[in-house]
Amino acid sequence: MKAIGITSKDIQKLYVTKYVVISAGGCICGYILSRFVTKVFTSNIALYMGAGKSDIRIDLQQSENIEQRFKGVISRI
Repeated sequence: MKAIGITSKDIQKLYVTKYVVISAGGCICGYILSRFVTKVFTSNIALYMGAGKSDIRIDLQQSENIEQRFKGVISRI
């Protein structure tokens, strides 16, 4: 490019601009792609880490009379 009269400073600006645009495009494409594949990856991680589907639901709450409630649950079982 120097042969056609472009200065070194302009060549540097051209390359920096080119790679900034490529990097920004890659970031945007990566973000958009991650929005679609996140659910697939996190579901596999949850499956293998022990947070898979379950038939039992346990709701935890703080209670003042926990001993009485515990005895009531045990008596019903």
